[in-house]
Amino acid sequence: KSVELHIAVTEVLERIAKEETNRPELTERGALAMFLDLLVGKNLELKSVAATAMQWMSEDVVTRQAVYRAHDIATACKQHVEMDKNATLERGPSPPRQRGIPEPPISPPPSPVAHLYSHSAQFEKNLQNLERCTVGLLALPKRPKDKPDLETINKGLCVLGHFADDCIARHELCDMGSIPILTTMLPMEFDDQTPEDNAGLDLMKERSASSLSKVGSELTLRPLMRVSPEMKDFGCVGPLTKLLDTSTNPAVRTECAKALGNLALDGQSRLDMLQVWNHQPVHQVYGPDPDHILYGAVKPLSLRTHDGEEREIAPCLQALARICSQPVGCDAVIGNGMLNRLAELITPERIEAAAEARDKTDVAVQIVRDAANITANCLTRPLPAENDAVRDLFSDLGGLNLFMDIARSDGMMKHAEVMSTSLSAIMQLVETATCRRKLIELDFVPEIPKLAGSESKVVRIAAAYTMGTLAYDQPAREQMIEYKVLAQPISNPDSTFHVVSCLCHCQRHLSIKPHFSDKERTEGSLTG
Repeated sequence: KSVELHIAVTEVLERIAKEETNRPELTERGALAMFLDLLVGKNLELKSVAATAMQWMSEDVVTRQAVYRAHDIATACKQHVEMDKNATLERGPSPPRQRGIPEPPISPPPSPVAHLYSHSAQFEKNLQNLERCTVGLLALPKRPKDKPDLETINKGLCVLGHFADDCIARHELCDMGSIPILTTMLPMEFDDQTPEDNAGLDLMKERSASSLSKVGSELTLRPLMRVSPEMKDFGCVGPLTKLLDTSTNPAVRTECAKALGNLALDGQSRLDMLQVWNHQPVHQVYGPDPDHILYGAVKPLSLRTHDGEEREIAPCLQALARICSQPVGCDAVIGNGMLNRLAELITPERIEAAAEARDKTDVAVQIVRDAANITANCLTRPLPAENDAVRDLFSDLGGLNLFMDIARSDGMMKHAEVMSTSLSAIMQLVETATCRRKLIELDFVPEIPKLAGSESKVVRIAAAYTMGTLAYDQPAREQMIEYKVLAQPISNPDSTFHVVSCLCHCQRHLSIKPHFSDKERTEGSLTG
């Protein structure tokens, strides 16, 4: 009956829940159900402590699954404890002690069945518990300029972010209307903000954008982020783009870029990003800029790649790489000058770091991969005359040399996706004669046998593409004969067309034709 005692006990349990090893027993003994009940109680202090405890309890996957059935698990726990008590009482008193007989072992205290939550499939799933600890804590003020309870909202957003890591929970949260609520929090401001309020607002926006990023990773949920009666300005795209452009917090901008990158997996969302609000010095406009190009989110994403912190570069590049998978996105990237700034991002230090990295999720590997994707996509536009000028400019800025360094690197061979994308970028660059001559001068032909003999199928195909394009020039054809590139075995039938194309170019010169005689051909080689 003592409120102070109840608060003290709840605080002790909250501290115990910080340790990962304690969470299963807390769940089995009914503490998880108690936390969920306190979230809908009238005591605000108890509610705050319970919300903090739920942040720790929701970190584990198994504990998150037990939230749905927390009260059933607690009821079963009480039944097991009562059974242990009754069994102890029915045994009667212990026999009297006798001399010379060792003491019997101490019986363990009554306890519930171990890992009861892992056998909880027999219990009924309760979505109300999920709503209590996530959407139920995101209470926004009725008037837009009133101060919200930032502490409770941030705790609820933390729990919601943990549940958003699970596929099924993401769908359940969307059914509860979490997407409009999260989108509403992105541009939120209120009157008379203190420095503490600003920090709380930034944390709220960061966690909201992070949750939207996790929801956007789901194919079937991305349309919900675009079409909703509560959201204007292209759904989630408009608020995320504005926040990315105007926020001064690097963590907030990073999460916004990640969310836009996941949304860019959807074709309609990519078009929305290009049409969304453009930041103008005088006024805000929709639609194309004076140069008739739809920039939209491309401008703030490009800005953060060279004006933001190191952690912002990778998510911004990933979003740009997905946006420029459509021609209108390529126009925006080229018109904004982003293509020319890629040479500043693919530094020799990053190439070396990517070559030494073992995992493809390394930041350096992701930056090099996405930069190569942007280059390959932007140079595949259907306007050859304009593309020639773009290719020559990119080559003059050192882009071709950097991709040549990637092709030479032995360490990059273990990152097949990065190597194949880089070779595709080289293939697009050498569509012009000036870039082909420059690549020949950089001694690319001697690297072809290594690339064509790669264990990865995608690298072999990309090498065949590049070799077929490079064979337009006579010096390249002569080097292919000199380094016996045409005698390499064909290990991939998918590259046969491009190999034949290369051979057709090679037969144009009289000095090379003798290499196609019966004596020179070997079975399984290119000439064979």
